[in-house]
Order: sequence, then structure tokens, then C-alpha cells
Amino acid sequence: MKIFTTVLCFFFLSIGIMTAQDGMKEGYIKMEITDVITDNQEMAAMLEMMKGTETEVYFQDGKSLTNMNLMGGMVQMKNMLDKDGNMNMYMDVMGNKMHAESAKTEIDKMKAENPNPMDDLEITYDENDRKKIAGYDCYKMVAKGKGDAASFGIEAYVTEEIKISASVMQGIDLGIFKGFPLEYIIDAGQMKLVSTTMEIKDEVDSKVFDIDASGYTKMSMEEIMGSMGQMGGFGF
Repeated sequence: MKIFTTVLCFFFLSIGIMTAQDGMKEGYIKMEITDVITDNQEMAAMLEMMKGTETEVYFQDGKSLTNMNLMGGMVQMKNMLDKDGNMNMYMDVMGNKMHAESAKTEIDKMKAENPNPMDDLEITYDENDRKKIAGYDCYKMVAKGKGDAASFGIEAYVTEEIKISASVMQGIDLGIFKGFPLEYIIDAGQMKLVSTTMEIKDEVDSKVFDIDASGYTKMSMEEIMGSMGQMGGFGF
């Protein structure tokens, strides 16, 4: 269940990275977990199943849809944010379909009640360490936590060609970065997630925001987390 929580936080982190942009008002971004690293042999086999996990983000007219596909489609998550910051999450865990709806006020309350690992980061940039990712010029950034968050860190390649404004989800604010991370390693202590941008488009078909909610059971986020625990974190 602990690993499931980490995956879910990674899902929200992806949303935080990619949904609020100044330079691109409409677009599509596809990212993939290309590697998962751990010294814990008990976790290694399960984490290996996360490799290849795809995250797709569509944004248009102030709204966004983030799709995540895990374990070869056994687990699918969809998260819709409207222009007012209200959220609808759809989860399909091996045929168990769940739908949670959260108003912006609830999301703000959740952010306030959870510690923000981004609040106290030491961030450095090396503009001499550069690479091209998805056609964009990027340079290296390292962010390290302090104090109680010393085990948390992000190593990324960011581009200033795509601008982001402060976008906060689950207490994570990436507006403090100088550029948009197109490749990054999230160090969560016992595990590291390596994610790379595979594709970027500047157009979106508005039909992708039409989600068929039939077959989903309406639940609270607390109920969904409880269901995950009963299912053993779907194998994690």
C-alpha cells in the first residue's frame, strides 16, 4: 500500500508539473516512466512492473485531463480539472471502477493538511549541462530537500521554451522552477522514478474531455484509498 501511495503522489505530481502553462494554452504532453531504481529487493520485482507507465496530459481552455496507464493497462487513472480547479478522478483497477469528485475548496484543504516537500528545497542549475528532449533545449536542475525532507530530491532537465506558472496539486508547487521539467528523476528515499517526455503537441481534440462515467461507482477519496487497502494496493 505504501508503494501505491507513492505512485498516486507521482500521478498528482505529474498533474502539478503539466497543467498550468503560460506559453502553451492548448496542447498534449506524453511522458513515460523509463526506469525505476531501488536497493530493496522485495520492492524491485513489483517496481519493475511500473516501467513503461505512460502519463498523458491534455489541456485546453483552462481545463486539463491527465491519463495514467499502469501495469499494462491493469490500472488506469483519469483526472479532470476544470478551469475553476474542481477535480474529477476516475480509477479502473482490474475492472473495479471508482469515481471521486472534489471541489477546489476540498483540494485546498487537503493541500493545507499535507506537508509540502517543495517548501524548503535547495535548487541549483547547471546551464552547461544541456540536452535536447522532444525537440526542446534543456539544462540540468537539482533540487534537494532539507531537514525532515532530506531524503526527497528531484534531478531534472528543464526548458525555458515552455513556461509554467505556479500549479499546486496535493501540496506540490513546481512554479518555483526556472523551467519546465521534460525529464526528471524523483528520489523518494527507498525508490527513484525516472520519467521522460516522449511527445509534445500544440493541438488537442476537444472530444478527449468527454469521459464516459457509466459503470463507475461514486466514492470519496477516503473510500477509494480504503478500497485500495482492501485490494492490497492492487499488488503493491
